[in-house]
Amino acid sequence: MISDEELLRLNKEGFIPGPIEDEEIFLKRVDLSKKLAKTPKSFFESEKQVEPFDLDSKILKPRWNWTRAQLLNLFDVTCSDLALFYSDKNLHFFQAAATWIVEVKNKKIKIPVLQFRKILRHKPYLFIYTLDEILAHEAVHSIRVAFDEPKTEEIFSYMTATNIFRKVLGPIIRSEKEVFLFFSLMGGYFISQISWLLSNFNFFSYVSMLFGFFVLSLITFGLIRLFLVRRKLKKTSKKLFKIFKCKKKSRAVLFRLTDKEIFKFSKMKKNEIEDYIFEAKGKSLRLRLIYLSYFKNINM
Repeated sequence: MISDEELLRLNKEGFIPGPIEDEEIFLKRVDLSKKLAKTPKSFFESEKQVEPFDLDSKILKPRWNWTRAQLLNLFDVTCSDLALFYSDKNLHFFQAAATWIVEVKNKKIKIPVLQFRKILRHKPYLFIYTLDEILAHEAVHSIRVAFDEPKTEEIFSYMTATNIFRKVLGPIIRSEKEVFLFFSLMGGYFISQISWLLSNFNFFSYVSMLFGFFVLSLITFGLIRLFLVRRKLKKTSKKLFKIFKCKKKSRAVLFRLTDKEIFKFSKMKKNEIEDYIFEAKGKSLRLRLIYLSYFKNINM
């Protein structure tokens, strides 16, 4: 059985057990993640898998010191073992970076590999996104690789943003599919507008209005969805703050919860949350970690 000391150490290093990970799977994921970060070529050869992109240009640790400091301040992790590389291969035109997931051991273990555009080595992407900010964003996905919590995942990732606009509205999009849907609808709108102007055929006017309606509906849906999730997240954060009297600890615990737990805690009282963690710590490695790291000493 993994000791409390080792579990606490791995937590600080950015290895957080997933909601359904047992001790064996968790420790194998830690070992494989460290192997990938240290010897990526050897990792893919031993696992008999194809590299998702070229791994020749590794981002060395001194280049992501700011990211580690940012993650430590926000989520109480230092993130010491990440596989980070510069490469433009297979990135979509709107992507500055991507987190690739390598599934091993009969797909029970997910290992993240982080890819960044080469231009980020020297200057911001699109004159806006710096390597530091993008790296911190993708590192959040990497740390939570064993989670599958789509409702809050992007909110946590955008907490690392340095621009308030991106921090607030960035999580409106949850997946790559939503990006493609938005661009498809916008493309349909502009094509029908141009067709109407060139042909003066009123049919294209009606089509452009329909596409415009879909675009506005998609944006409105995203904003409402984001508002509702943020409201529940804020309620849970306030409940946790009552327990810890510390924003940093409250945010660190939030970061380690599932969507279901966040929504559930938003309706619970302070003592009910404490009882939930205490009673569940023996059933879940993740909740045991949360208890040891943050709840164990709150009344001492």
